[in-house]
Amino acid sequence: MQIGNVGIERLKKTVENQPFISQHVPALPLVIPFLEMSANQEYLVKRIRDLAKGSCLADYRWNSGNSYHGLQWDEHLPTDSSILFHLFCSYLDSQLMPLPQPGGRPFFNRYVVMGDKKTSKETVDEVTNKAKCAILYSNPLKPKFNFISEGKIHNC
Repeated sequence: MQIGNVGIERLKKTVENQPFISQHVPALPLVIPFLEMSANQEYLVKRIRDLAKGSCLADYRWNSGNSYHGLQWDEHLPTDSSILFHLFCSYLDSQLMPLPQPGGRPFFNRYVVMGDKKTSKETVDEVTNKAKCAILYSNPLKPKFNFISEGKIHNC
């Protein structure tokens, strides 16, 4: 079993086997949140590895990704922007105290607002954290990030 060659559900099932995990792959429970963004684990892991090569994300494409099995990138695959933002949020989730509800993501749930088709007021009203600020993440296919603070959406 190798990350990128098996599905996320199988990895989660493997984590349930505590004796095996603690002896053979103790870091697996820490890695899983970083992989949960896409059902296509093979593409996701390959793309993360590609982006990690060299320096400065030379192969980065904000609104697409890279070819997969000889085919051009398509919208059924995550964009590089979506992958990097998910990794960023997952890292910050891992640095904060867990939320009381199971499966809660401490950073993402508090500081990220998904920009669906809501009015600006509805979007701003979703910011309920003590800092009264959040990242507005719109359209995963053509990612756009803005900042919400002081009751306003600031274009970035």
